[in-house]
Amino acid sequence: MLALAWCVSRCAWHVLDPRETAWMHNGDWEVYYQAWLLHTRGPWTLQLGAIPGLLYPHGLSVFYSGANFWLCLVGKLVAPFISGEFQLYGLFYLVGYVAQVLAYRWALTRAGVTGGARLAGALLGLVSPVLMARMGHIALMLHALTIVQVGLAVRVWRRPELAASTARWTVGVAVFAVGIEAYLAGQAIPLALAVLAITRLSGRRPWRLLVVDVALLGAGVLFMLWQVGAIPGGDVDRGADGFGQFSSDLFALFNSQGYSKWVPALPSGPRQGEGFAYLGVGGLAVLPVAAVSLGLWLRRRGVRALVHLWPLVVVVLLTAAYAWSSHVTVKGAEVLNLEWAFAPFASVTRAFRTCGRFIWPLHYLVSLGTIALAARALKWKGLAAVFLCVAAAAQAYELNANTPAFFSPPAPPIGPAWTGLGERYRHVEIVPVQVQWVCDYNPAVVSFLTRVAAQERMTINSGNVGRVPRAVKAACGAAFTGPMDLQTLYIVAPGHEGDVGLAGGRAQTIDGLTLLTAQ
Repeated sequence: MLALAWCVSRCAWHVLDPRETAWMHNGDWEVYYQAWLLHTRGPWTLQLGAIPGLLYPHGLSVFYSGANFWLCLVGKLVAPFISGEFQLYGLFYLVGYVAQVLAYRWALTRAGVTGGARLAGALLGLVSPVLMARMGHIALMLHALTIVQVGLAVRVWRRPELAASTARWTVGVAVFAVGIEAYLAGQAIPLALAVLAITRLSGRRPWRLLVVDVALLGAGVLFMLWQVGAIPGGDVDRGADGFGQFSSDLFALFNSQGYSKWVPALPSGPRQGEGFAYLGVGGLAVLPVAAVSLGLWLRRRGVRALVHLWPLVVVVLLTAAYAWSSHVTVKGAEVLNLEWAFAPFASVTRAFRTCGRFIWPLHYLVSLGTIALAARALKWKGLAAVFLCVAAAAQAYELNANTPAFFSPPAPPIGPAWTGLGERYRHVEIVPVQVQWVCDYNPAVVSFLTRVAAQERMTINSGNVGRVPRAVKAACGAAFTGPMDLQTLYIVAPGHEGDVGLAGGRAQTIDGLTLLTAQ
């Protein structure tokens, strides 16, 4: 219930209503929604994440639109029972927050925290600034995947006898993450390898079983990449510019970047919002207590007690190093240029250009670790629970509200003139092709015609997508020369009426749009 309350305070009640879709016609939400429409109302295929009706005839997939494979699959299953447009992305916000607080609670239990301190620590994790800041990218809201992987590492470190079940769980989480979002999978997979290594070091898991676990991880990831449409995926341009700019900063854990009412923002690069990792005022308050607790624990147990956790620490530091990118910065100013080190991996850095997101494993390891250590230090008469509750309440109050992008005017209705077109035509072709960031793009027209295409079970040649087939890029601005296809409804993009000849067809106007059809 607290997760529900916090979720609604960050957005609005109407976002959780599947019938409310107007808010999704904004920014990157539109990318997800167009893919959602054509996938949920499209045909079933062997490759479940394929969207043959998007950017027709080339097609695309849920993976390259970031639309969340598992959510789209649920939507496709229920779509036959729902008339009209609907969305489940608002409910996924709620899933993200509920999963966050439960993942924190579970991970803290694995770290030995119980009672009121565990609940208070989970609430501190719920009001994480990092999770709240990701509401512009809905699939990225399931940070619980990263938290669970860190918790699994702690679980097998403290309970070596659970190595076998821990190995199965960590592989399952990594494979499941592929169907959620590429960047979350990019963190869950190396973290799974770290957990598997700890099962060997701490749990003495036999080498042959470790090899089987790694093989299952590889096979599961490849299978899911095929199902979501990442491979083979066709001739899609998987890369984009921006690596080294969409990065994190060495002071990211302490930089509020304007999200705090109390803590001033530190300087940062113009695109380093993607590397946001601020701990929050509650997390910062816990740090000194945790530092004292860690010092006392190491004095009593010695550094050797932590030695089996080194695979987790190494993976977390490697992902953080990738987040800091080829241009390492301190408060936005470059202090180290590592372009020479990253140059051989250009295909990876172009595919995962928003490298700053890889700071999250470090953020959550620090957050979980400090909460657990503070709870250990403040065991006296519920002091830990009170301290962490105050920290969580202060952090919740500290955070600025989100922008009002969740409130948008309703999308224009699809009039009766557009209804029934799917009985005569199979394809909608906008002339010339309209693709966001790639070609000339009219957002209102493409959004409306995508809705028409989904309603009428038709395909469309245009769209707002994450990654684009190279053939689509080559077709940008190409003149319409015919011949006209009897099963295609041609829509002339506004401003291009004089560039298109009838080519033996006939023209009509509906809602201000010029339609061409073969006679």
